[in-house]
Amino acid sequence: MVEYTEREGMQIELEDTSREISIGDTYVDRYNYVVDIYNETCERPCEKLEHLTKNCCAQALYCGRCVTLCSGITFLVMIFLCLGVSFPMHLMIWLTNLPSMLTYRRNNKKVPNLLGRFIYCPELCGDHPNRYYNLSLRYYKAGILSFNGQDMHIDAARIKVVGDKISFMVYNEILSNYATGVGLLYKFYTAQFVISTIIGAPFMSFCFFYKA
Repeated sequence: MVEYTEREGMQIELEDTSREISIGDTYVDRYNYVVDIYNETCERPCEKLEHLTKNCCAQALYCGRCVTLCSGITFLVMIFLCLGVSFPMHLMIWLTNLPSMLTYRRNNKKVPNLLGRFIYCPELCGDHPNRYYNLSLRYYKAGILSFNGQDMHIDAARIKVVGDKISFMVYNEILSNYATGVGLLYKFYTAQFVISTIIGAPFMSFCFFYKA
């Protein structure tokens, strides 16, 4: 149970109903976790989002919001030391990830804001990306949840009324990064392909015509 203070000074307990779930360690795993959360709360089947597929080139380990500097440096070294193979290799990586890129794009068109139906409240998340809570209905003011004296204006889509309680999910910046990190990764793959095309393709053409 978690205690929080209403603005009237009452101590009210929130019932933590979260389940401990193991999340994979790749960008795709993290994004699919957010999709699962969204689909669980989706009331209209036509809105349900698709999972990204996993393949040999989509196993990049999640390391925060952005692709690591080390990955970028490795890519540049590979470009200049292995010009002959960088273009076909990055073409293969890009094509392998293309189905998931298109799925990610379709999901974004359906739901531009994956976390829009949830409540941003890092104070109630702790070290977890998201938590679920129940609150007695009698402590809920229509359209407002009050945590530690601060009113949070929310719409009905962000809570569920179950009997004499309301249930809701809170999230923090970690989950927000899960939702967007894979998009940054796909942009990185695309940038790799474009740069390798600009640098590597002319080099391969030169070698071909030189030998000819």
